[in-house]
Amino acid sequence: MNSVSEKDSSASLYNPSETKSRGRIIDNITDFIVLCDKDYQIIRSNRSADVILGGGISLVGSHCYEKFRGLTEPCEDCMLPETLANTYVVSLETYDSRFNEYFEERAYPIMSDSGESDEFILVGRNISKTKKREEKRIEEKISSGIVHDFNNMLTGIIGRVRLLIKQISDPKQLKDLKSIELSAMDCATTVKKIQDFTSGTSDERYETVNLFKFVSEVISLHNHLWEEEDSKRGIIIKSVVDIPRDIDIDIIPHDLRRAFGNIIINAVHAMTDGGILKITSESLDKATVINFIDTGCGMTKEIIDNIFSPFFSTKGTRGTGMGMTEVYSIVKKHNGTISIESTVGKGTTIKITLPTTHAVQVEEMDFVSLPTKNAVIMVIDDNEFVLETVTEQLADLGHEVGGFTSATEAIEHFSNQPSEIILTDLGMPEMSGWEVAAKIKKTNPKTVVVLYSGWTIDLEKKELNAKGVDLFLKKPFRMEDLDQVVYQAKALYEKGHVNLG
Repeated sequence: MNSVSEKDSSASLYNPSETKSRGRIIDNITDFIVLCDKDYQIIRSNRSADVILGGGISLVGSHCYEKFRGLTEPCEDCMLPETLANTYVVSLETYDSRFNEYFEERAYPIMSDSGESDEFILVGRNISKTKKREEKRIEEKISSGIVHDFNNMLTGIIGRVRLLIKQISDPKQLKDLKSIELSAMDCATTVKKIQDFTSGTSDERYETVNLFKFVSEVISLHNHLWEEEDSKRGIIIKSVVDIPRDIDIDIIPHDLRRAFGNIIINAVHAMTDGGILKITSESLDKATVINFIDTGCGMTKEIIDNIFSPFFSTKGTRGTGMGMTEVYSIVKKHNGTISIESTVGKGTTIKITLPTTHAVQVEEMDFVSLPTKNAVIMVIDDNEFVLETVTEQLADLGHEVGGFTSATEAIEHFSNQPSEIILTDLGMPEMSGWEVAAKIKKTNPKTVVVLYSGWTIDLEKKELNAKGVDLFLKKPFRMEDLDQVVYQAKALYEKGHVNLG
């Protein structure tokens, strides 16, 4: 009985129905699988291989390099010699221009009873989606790093400008410094757009602005153009802003500032012998019309018809041909319209129509610090430029402040002389801001920890608190933002706030 049972058991291993079942399993795998001999000839293939590489015709009898790579001889990077010689699995990533796809290939050696390997299984898998996700992650990481570095630099620049503004009384110098500050904040927005583009997110916010003040700001950012023309060639270009003071519009300031700036630059370049750029506006029932009128050389109908086309330029090597294309795109994003009227030799009028809002106008005030009681603050940042700027701003606001570029030294100092508020950067070489927060809270839970960073932190308040962080401040920040967060931190401290992390 035993011998019969053993015979039956042995026979079952080669049961035709089971072999057929295994074949069905392999044929339903989406990876393409082939069995090859040591001469690269395909002995067997599954359905996916026949469909993907053979167009529905069996690959048996052909060579793997023909079907996998479209070659007439073995591949230069062939895995077979290494697989057969070392009897281990070898993998390789390839790009196939025939399909415009990335594939991963794996070669599996098949051992004979004598211990030799003379056949191998070749498995191919489309990894294009995985590859794209990996490339996207790398792009996001690179862009985030760039954003972080730029935000660090901009934090120092904006802070220094604000300190200078508080020390200077000359109107011309104050105007120039405020223009620098505005440009730096716009630069921060541009950097954020890079990050948004690579991550596929967007955080563009509309703001209600006074049109007269907004256009005046744009003019002040670009008046160096005609001042340079005046000093270089002796020509005179003047700007006139004739806009009612009571018109408010909802816009994305950074975007529309770029659009208006492009129009102004084009107008200045068109007035080669000098002239006047006049910006007017009228408020209609549900829209605001803004006219940019120059007395330049004008444009032909052909130029007007093509002016919004990408890469179209009349400036030769001076222009990219993207300025007016960008203007058109920004106006459309604002649900507006743009039109051009021009006469050769007389000038051009660009008319932009935007939706009008009737928001309550808020008078713009110069920065005045909040009535915060003096606080004892420690700042930790490995960037010396940022550290010096932040500590000077806090000292200027009347606080007792100390700064450390070393997180380890800061923690040691804190254990002997606790501070009420800790401002710490997130990305530092010795330890991260998260680690700093945890150590601070372990020593003194009452101390308020403010984490600031050029990275975007997408965490809820509860999640921040769980990590020992009470408040978060995004770089780059203005002195007003710094003052506000310290005001909040001091209030938390005085209430006896305890965050155990």
